[in-house]
Amino acid sequence: MKISEGVYLLFKRHDKDRDGRLSYTEFCSMILPKDRNIQLKIQSRQSVSRSISYESKVKLAQLVSTHLNVEQGHEYLRARVKNQQADYSVSINEIFRLLDSDNKSYLSVYDLEDLLFSQSKTRKPDLMGDVELLLSKYDRTGDRRISYLEFVGELTPKHQ
Repeated sequence: MKISEGVYLLFKRHDKDRDGRLSYTEFCSMILPKDRNIQLKIQSRQSVSRSISYESKVKLAQLVSTHLNVEQGHEYLRARVKNQQADYSVSINEIFRLLDSDNKSYLSVYDLEDLLFSQSKTRKPDLMGDVELLLSKYDRTGDRRISYLEFVGELTPKHQ
C-alpha cells in the first residue's frame, strides 16, 4: 500500500469533522496516549523553547509512521474479514448480534470485556486497557459504546 493510501486511512480515522484537515485537537487525539493521566502530564509540561529538537522531530516522524502502518494493517484485516464473510457465509450483522448478548443494539464495555476474556481465557490485569483501546478505535461518538453503524464502519474496507 502506498503512503498516500496510508494517509487517506489515517485521515478517515482521525479527521472527526471530515474537513480534510487535522485540527490541533484531532492531532493531539492521534498522538497522545489514551491514558488520561499521561495525557494531562504531557499537556501540562512547560515548553523550554519555541522550537522542536531534532530528536523530538525524529520521534514524531516515527510515531506518525507507526500510525500509518497501523492503519494499513487495519485495512488489510478489514479486507480479510470481508473475504471470510464470503467464505463462511456470515454477515457483519450476525457477528454483531453474537457479540451483543443482551440485544441492546450496541456493544458495551462489558460485551468487549467478555469477548476479550473468551479469547484469552484469563482475566488479565490489563484487560480494561485492551477494552479502552477497542473503544478508542470503534466508538466514533465518544459515548463509550459501539453502535452497529460504528461496528460496520470499522470493519468495512475503506478502499474497495
